[in-house]
Amino acid sequence: MPKYEVRGGAAAYTSARTSTHVIPGARVQTREAPRWELDRARAALRELAELQADWDGYGAEPLAQRVRLNAWHAFEQGAKLGLIADPTPRANGTVSLEWEIESIAAHLQVGDSSYSMYVSTPKGTHYFSGKMSEGVASGLLALRAAVDDHVGTAPDREPRSR
Repeated sequence: MPKYEVRGGAAAYTSARTSTHVIPGARVQTREAPRWELDRARAALRELAELQADWDGYGAEPLAQRVRLNAWHAFEQGAKLGLIADPTPRANGTVSLEWEIESIAAHLQVGDSSYSMYVSTPKGTHYFSGKMSEGVASGLLALRAAVDDHVGTAPDREPRSR
């Protein structure tokens, strides 16, 4: 079971899931993540429902069901694109979904009715925000495109030569 702990007043999430291992010269050929990685991330997301009041030691409230459902929906949208996030509860009642893929980092913060996201690449940082009812697809698609561009593969084309 993942552990939730507090560092410097901010909640930090640790799990058995480790960072992506990068093999120099390797290219992503598919959008499918390893099944075990997807299952482990889904289990961590489900466990957010078990958080009790004061789970961070500083008075954080349990996450609202609507927030958990929104996070689940955003997570599954990303998973369909081959983007497996690390879910993290926040003391302010939101859930963060985070990705680190080589030199690309992304963070999606999901609330009960809105979201905000950034995708940071070597070429710059892009910001997204909106209502959960409108969906988070634009940010996730930007992340997928950045990963495809960075590793040399896009969904409908062969890997580019380096």
